Amino acid sequence: MHAPFHRHTATRAFAAAALVAGGLVAASAQPAAAASECSNVVAGSGKATPLRDSAGRTVATIWFHQRTSSPRGCYVLQAGLYRGTAHYMYLRICDSVTPLTGCTGWDAGNYKYFAGPINTDPICNSAVVKVHAPNGAVLFDRKVNGLNDICN
Repeated sequence: MHAPFHRHTATRAFAAAALVAGGLVAASAQPAAAASECSNVVAGSGKATPLRDSAGRTVATIWFHQRTSSPRGCYVLQAGLYRGTAHYMYLRICDSVTPLTGCTGWDAGNYKYFAGPINTDPICNSAVVKVHAPNGAVLFDRKVNGLNDICN
Protein backbone atom coordinates (compact mmCIF):
# COMPACT_ATOMS: atom_id res chain seq x y z
CA MET A 1 0.00 0.00 0.00
CA HIS A 2 1.46 3.34 -0.97
CA ALA A 3 0.18 6.30 0.97
CA PRO A 4 0.73 9.78 -0.45
CA PHE A 5 3.83 11.34 1.01
CA HIS A 6 5.64 14.63 0.68
CA ARG A 7 6.99 15.14 -2.82
CA HIS A 8 10.30 16.85 -3.20
CA THR A 9 9.86 20.43 -4.23
CA ALA A 10 12.14 22.59 -6.29
CA THR A 11 12.39 24.99 -3.35
CA ARG A 12 13.80 22.32 -1.04
CA ALA A 13 16.13 21.01 -3.73
CA PHE A 14 17.39 24.55 -4.31
CA ALA A 15 17.85 25.08 -0.57
CA ALA A 16 19.85 21.86 -0.23
CA ALA A 17 22.02 22.83 -3.20
CA ALA A 18 22.55 26.28 -1.69
CA LEU A 19 23.73 24.72 1.59
CA VAL A 20 26.28 22.60 -0.23
CA ALA A 21 27.35 25.45 -2.52
CA GLY A 22 27.70 27.71 0.52
CA GLY A 23 30.73 25.74 1.63
CA LEU A 24 29.18 23.72 4.44
CA VAL A 25 30.72 20.31 4.81
CA ALA A 26 28.38 17.45 4.03
CA ALA A 27 28.45 16.09 7.58
CA SER A 28 27.11 19.34 9.05
CA ALA A 29 24.59 19.98 6.25
CA GLN A 30 23.01 16.52 6.36
CA PRO A 31 21.43 16.67 9.83
CA ALA A 32 19.90 20.08 9.13
CA ALA A 33 18.53 18.96 5.78
CA ALA A 34 17.05 15.75 7.19
CA ALA A 35 15.57 17.54 10.23
CA SER A 36 13.93 20.17 8.02
CA GLU A 37 11.87 17.44 6.33
CA CYS A 38 10.59 16.22 9.71
CA SER A 39 8.58 18.86 11.58
CA ASN A 40 8.31 19.24 15.36
CA VAL A 41 11.30 17.10 16.28
CA VAL A 42 12.93 16.71 19.68
CA ALA A 43 16.20 18.65 19.69
CA GLY A 44 19.19 16.34 19.43
CA SER A 45 17.07 13.30 18.51
CA GLY A 46 18.51 12.88 15.03
CA LYS A 47 20.27 9.56 14.48
CA ALA A 48 22.06 8.66 11.27
CA THR A 49 22.41 5.12 9.96
CA PRO A 50 24.84 5.16 7.01
CA LEU A 51 24.21 2.55 4.31
CA ARG A 52 27.31 1.32 2.49
CA ASP A 53 27.74 -0.65 -0.71
CA SER A 54 30.12 -3.60 -1.10
CA ALA A 55 33.00 -1.16 -1.76
CA GLY A 56 32.37 0.64 1.55
CA ARG A 57 30.96 3.82 -0.04
CA THR A 58 28.05 5.52 1.73
CA VAL A 59 25.27 5.31 -0.85
CA ALA A 60 22.62 6.80 1.47
CA THR A 61 21.85 7.55 5.10
CA ILE A 62 18.65 6.85 7.00
CA TRP A 63 17.86 9.69 9.39
CA PHE A 64 15.54 9.09 12.33
CA HIS A 65 14.07 11.96 14.33
CA GLN A 66 11.82 11.66 17.36
CA ARG A 67 8.84 13.95 17.02
CA THR A 68 7.24 15.88 19.86
CA SER A 69 3.75 14.75 18.85
CA SER A 70 2.07 11.79 17.21
CA PRO A 71 3.10 10.19 14.96
CA ARG A 72 6.26 10.07 17.04
CA GLY A 73 8.90 8.94 14.55
CA CYS A 74 10.08 10.50 11.31
CA TYR A 75 12.41 8.84 8.79
CA VAL A 76 14.23 10.25 5.75
CA LEU A 77 16.48 8.35 3.33
CA GLN A 78 19.09 10.88 2.29
CA ALA A 79 21.17 10.38 -0.86
CA GLY A 80 24.90 9.93 -0.40
CA LEU A 81 27.10 8.79 -3.27
CA TYR A 82 24.83 10.26 -5.98
CA ARG A 83 23.49 13.26 -4.05
CA GLY A 84 22.22 15.84 -6.54
CA THR A 85 21.71 13.32 -9.36
CA ALA A 86 18.36 11.61 -9.84
CA HIS A 87 18.53 7.91 -8.93
CA TYR A 88 16.11 5.30 -7.58
CA MET A 89 15.61 5.33 -3.81
CA TYR A 90 13.14 3.18 -1.84
CA LEU A 91 12.42 3.37 1.88
CA ARG A 92 9.82 1.20 3.65
CA ILE A 93 9.42 1.45 7.43
CA CYS A 94 8.28 -1.62 9.39
CA ASP A 95 8.10 -2.74 13.02
CA SER A 96 10.24 -5.74 12.16
CA VAL A 97 12.02 -6.96 9.07
CA THR A 98 12.66 -10.49 10.40
CA PRO A 99 9.92 -11.39 9.59
CA LEU A 100 8.56 -8.40 7.69
CA THR A 101 5.66 -7.13 9.85
CA GLY A 102 3.90 -3.94 10.81
CA CYS A 103 4.86 -1.92 7.75
CA THR A 104 3.34 1.56 8.03
CA GLY A 105 4.63 3.54 5.11
CA TRP A 106 6.98 3.78 2.17
CA ASP A 107 8.27 6.14 -0.46
CA ALA A 108 10.07 5.34 -3.70
CA GLY A 109 11.12 7.12 -6.85
CA ASN A 110 13.95 8.76 -8.74
CA TYR A 111 15.13 11.43 -6.31
CA LYS A 112 18.14 13.74 -6.18
CA TYR A 113 18.29 14.33 -2.42
CA PHE A 114 15.99 12.15 -0.32
CA ALA A 115 13.03 9.77 -0.09
CA GLY A 116 10.43 10.44 2.60
CA PRO A 117 9.74 11.75 5.09
CA ILE A 118 7.82 8.81 6.52
CA ASN A 119 6.02 9.45 9.79
CA THR A 120 5.43 6.45 12.04
CA ASP A 121 3.98 5.50 15.38
CA PRO A 122 5.38 3.55 17.20
CA ILE A 123 8.93 4.73 16.75
CA CYS A 124 10.76 1.41 17.21
CA ASN A 125 11.29 0.49 13.58
CA SER A 126 13.34 -1.22 10.94
CA ALA A 127 13.47 -0.58 7.21
CA VAL A 128 13.67 -2.13 3.78
CA VAL A 129 15.98 0.00 1.63
CA LYS A 130 16.90 -0.01 -2.04
CA VAL A 131 19.31 2.42 -3.68
CA HIS A 132 20.33 2.25 -7.33
CA ALA A 133 22.96 4.16 -9.27
CA PRO A 134 21.69 6.60 -11.93
CA ASN A 135 22.35 3.89 -14.57
CA GLY A 136 20.08 1.47 -12.68
CA ALA A 137 22.78 -0.70 -11.10
CA VAL A 138 21.73 -1.92 -7.64
CA LEU A 139 23.96 -0.44 -4.93
CA PHE A 140 21.99 -1.40 -1.82
CA ASP A 141 19.01 -3.75 -1.39
CA ARG A 142 18.72 -4.90 2.21
CA LYS A 143 16.71 -4.93 5.40
CA VAL A 144 18.07 -2.68 8.14
CA ASN A 145 17.44 -3.01 11.90
CA GLY A 146 18.20 -0.70 14.81
CA LEU A 147 17.33 2.67 13.31
CA ASN A 148 16.97 4.38 16.69
CA ASP A 149 18.03 3.84 20.30
CA ILE A 150 14.77 4.82 21.94
CA CYS A 151 13.56 1.27 22.52
CA ASN A 152 16.96 -0.25 23.28
